[in-house]
Amino acid sequence: MFPSPVAHAMRFWQDMLGQQHETPRSFLWENVEDMEPDEAGPIDWKNQEAKTRIYFKGDKVICVLGDYTYWRRQWQAFAKWHSVALKQVGLN
Repeated sequence: MFPSPVAHAMRFWQDMLGQQHETPRSFLWENVEDMEPDEAGPIDWKNQEAKTRIYFKGDKVICVLGDYTYWRRQWQAFAKWHSVALKQVGLN
């Protein structure tokens, strides 16, 4: 079994009027460049659950619901599987 190349998350964002929104969001792991815990960020969220900032190629950033450790493990599992799969393709 291999990790899914697609991640599904709940995205948190704030509009120009200061209203906070939660919307489902899917993204490809291969487009992720980095991530970090959303601790003491610029927005004081009403929902106090743990959040993670995910940085994508092209300078796009989203904030998603979930602990940083969880998201990091998912991303690393995909990256490890992806690198092994690429090596195997190179052998054939």
